[in-house]
Amino acid sequence: MTKKQLDFEEQIKISSLMDNYRKIHDDIDEVESKLNKLIDKQNKLSEKLDKARSEEKEFGEYLKQKYGPGKLNTSTLEYIIE
Repeated sequence: MTKKQLDFEEQIKISSLMDNYRKIHDDIDEVESKLNKLIDKQNKLSEKLDKARSEEKEFGEYLKQKYGPGKLNTSTLEYIIE
C-alpha cells in the first residue's frame, strides 16, 4: 500500500468539504429539533381543540336541558327555542 500526502490545496479542499458536511448535519439536526417542538405544540393544540369542542357540546346539552330544543344566536347571545 502506497501513501500519498495531499498537497496544501487538496488539504484545504477536503477540510472545506468536511466542514460543509458538518454544517449541513448541524442544520438538519436544528430543523429536526424545531419540527419535534412544532409537532409537540400541534398535539397540545389538538388536545385543547378537542377539549373546547367537548365543552361546547356539553354547554349545548345544558342549554337544551334548561330551555328545550333550540339554538344559540352567537351575535345576540340569545337562545332561540324551536
